[in-house]
Amino acid sequence: MQLTKTIKVQLYPSASDIEKFEETQQQFLNACNFVSTYIFDHDFELGQTTLHNALYHQIRQDFGMQSQMAQSVMRTVIARYKTVKTQFKQKPKRYKDIHTGKYHTLYKDLYHLT
Repeated sequence: MQLTKTIKVQLYPSASDIEKFEETQQQFLNACNFVSTYIFDHDFELGQTTLHNALYHQIRQDFGMQSQMAQSVMRTVIARYKTVKTQFKQKPKRYKDIHTGKYHTLYKDLYHLT
C-alpha cells in the first residue's frame, strides 16, 4: 500500500517570480482564447485528438508553452465547452405573463451566456 502525504506550504515569491507567474497566466489565458476561437469557428469540434492534431504544435510555438501546459490548455477549454453543452440540454424556462396570461418559453442558446 502506498501512502501519500499532503502538506501546505506558504510561498514567498520574489517580485521577478510574481512577474513570471503573471506572464505565464496571461499566456495560458491567450492560448485558451485561441483554442476557444478555433472550436467556435469549426462547428464546436470537441474531440481531444482532433484538436491536438490541429492545434498542439501551433500552441507550443505561438505561446511558448511546454507540452504539459499545451495539453492543459486544450483540456481546460474542452471541459468548459462540454459544461456549456450540458447547460443547453437542460429544460427551457417557462413563465406566465401576468398581463396576458400566456406562457412563454426561454430557450438557452449562445446569447444566454452573454
